[in-house]
Amino acid sequence: MQRTFIALGLLPGLAFAQTTPSSATDSRTSDLSPITVEAAPFAGRSPVETTQPTEVLTGEELERARAQTLGDSLQSLPGVHSAEFGSGASRPVIRGQGGPRVRVLDGGAGVVDASTISPDHNAAIEPFRAQQIEVLKGPATLLYGSGAIGGVVNIVSDMFPTEPLQGLSGAIGSSLSSVDEGRSLFGHVEGGVGGFVFHLDGLTRQTEDYDIPGTAALEDEHHEGETPEEHAAHEEESGTVANTATDTDSLAAGFSWVGPRGYVGLGVSSYDSVYGIPGHAHGEEEPADAVTEEAHEDEEGVRIDLTQRRYELRAGLTREWGWLSRARGSIVVTEYEHAEIEPEEEHAADPDPAEEEAHGTVFTNDGVEARVELTHKPLAGWTGVFGFQGYTQEFAAAGEEAFVPPVDTTSTGLFWVEERAVGATGRVSLGGRIEQVDHAASGSNPDRQYELFSVSAGWHQELTPQHHLNMNISHAERAPDVLELYANGPHLATLTIENGNPDLDVERSLNFDLGHAGESGAWVFGLDLFYTRYDDYIFAEELAHADEAAEGEEAGHDEDELTPITYTQADADFWGGELHLGYRLNALHSLTAFADTVRTRRRGGDELPRIPADRVGLRFDGGLGAWSYGARLVQVFKQTRATALEGPTDGYLLLGADLSYSLPLGGTDVLLALRGRNLLNEEARNHVSFLKKQAPLPGANAQFDIEWRF
Repeated sequence: MQRTFIALGLLPGLAFAQTTPSSATDSRTSDLSPITVEAAPFAGRSPVETTQPTEVLTGEELERARAQTLGDSLQSLPGVHSAEFGSGASRPVIRGQGGPRVRVLDGGAGVVDASTISPDHNAAIEPFRAQQIEVLKGPATLLYGSGAIGGVVNIVSDMFPTEPLQGLSGAIGSSLSSVDEGRSLFGHVEGGVGGFVFHLDGLTRQTEDYDIPGTAALEDEHHEGETPEEHAAHEEESGTVANTATDTDSLAAGFSWVGPRGYVGLGVSSYDSVYGIPGHAHGEEEPADAVTEEAHEDEEGVRIDLTQRRYELRAGLTREWGWLSRARGSIVVTEYEHAEIEPEEEHAADPDPAEEEAHGTVFTNDGVEARVELTHKPLAGWTGVFGFQGYTQEFAAAGEEAFVPPVDTTSTGLFWVEERAVGATGRVSLGGRIEQVDHAASGSNPDRQYELFSVSAGWHQELTPQHHLNMNISHAERAPDVLELYANGPHLATLTIENGNPDLDVERSLNFDLGHAGESGAWVFGLDLFYTRYDDYIFAEELAHADEAAEGEEAGHDEDELTPITYTQADADFWGGELHLGYRLNALHSLTAFADTVRTRRRGGDELPRIPADRVGLRFDGGLGAWSYGARLVQVFKQTRATALEGPTDGYLLLGADLSYSLPLGGTDVLLALRGRNLLNEEARNHVSFLKKQAPLPGANAQFDIEWRF
């Protein structure tokens, strides 16, 4: 009853605001020059000034939100959730859209991995490297192509300095966390001499299985068909989620030559992560009555060994030249591989390399992306950005879980966005993109080719210097993904037998966005509403257990363990919004009430799976001298709008707090921070996660950070 009262008390201020105490006012008003959006068509624009709904994490707020995976780092942003798969893998979900509909970028170029193939495959990017994270909510297909029909997440780092630097600056730090016995060491340094500048950064992190307040599996998951011995073994699991340990290393180096009008740079980065897959997702082939307490204690799960190497050439024009006011381009080459390591591989005394490889599955995805953006000076009152984007990817999987055949994908696109002022305070923008996507599949699988066309129109109106109105309407198209077209076989991570459909058509959406941001005295408020109408929306339809289940039996899994699904299309609607209401108590302290919601409907059909639950909350931010502090209380409501297979998910209340102190030290400073998460030690199960029944979110956690900045 007390928690319900708290949640109801927050309803009058439905909204999200991700701002530090010093920026609580600025983040929703016209004075936003310190925060600009690089992923938007016109660089240097603030979140309020873009016609597309945009969120930006930077500065202290980014430090507070940063987690070991990208999805978890963004899940507190309005309209953004995390599709986590244990502690080692997660991907962002924007307004109910995830997977192949949300494109993840590193410096404006796509991150190549296998995270759209399966939720247990992590997005291969280290959040530690980010100096700013930008989220474009809603279709961003104009600039970034078919895979951005649901939104874009862009990581902005300092890997390529674009201005001259003199001397050295940087930081080195360490972090410890209680919930998973986590420990990390990280640092970065940048500097320059004359026109030559460089950036280096690195991180190493290890965590153990994380703690939870109860048992990992839901009560019905534990006790259905269990013997007393099995129940006793499961009870001993209380307090942890097994096989969630992680080991991650990240390194990056960028070198640039900066001239009077622009820059050119080379960069290389590596990302290596070994992490466990919790639950029984990769099959427990022993029948239930054969499980003993001793065997259960010795049980180990599948681990993923992920490696990514990325090589980049970037160049940009930062001063006017001829008819151009700005230009930038990049060529990025990526080599990606991950191996799924079965338990018996690690315990073999002298494993044969060929035999070891045969036990698991190896996924590879090598890609090359080229991108050019040119911004021209005003012409007949119009300023515009146009450019080219093209990429190739070679995806392959080999091993017992190779349920998707090798496929080569090529995409080429041309885009153009123009805008002009209307009156003294208005601005209109128009844009379009043409794109061709080709899938060349191996074996008897048919090749597919898609021609796509997207258009957008937006309006930004400054009602007063303190009030801004944004409207956007767009038509976007998406080509089916490799998984949706060609999947064929058991997918143990999600306990399904997947059946792709090579006859899938283009997915089309009509999108409306309306946003208002403003302030009045000590009050700051904002509202973002959206409606998306999909034609031929692609989704995985759950089937009754039929002949398809036999394929699961052949792979050594009982047909009751695996749910047959097939990729199909139907019309669907998504709508919802994000709101916030903030109040400045004084110059250093603020309160913000916030919330978000998303609704979906298959026209003439059932609910769509894994749609985020509604959230409301309250946050307090403040600072005094060298001290900075804050607290956040979030109520996630029960999700009853679910498919029959996933079932409803209970709500939960999360409490977090942050306290930091900046200690001057001989011209440098040392930052000491104490961060608490889930301080009420709630059993929290994320409805968006495939593992909600096997792996709740971590329990109460205290994290200590120390960082020397010079």
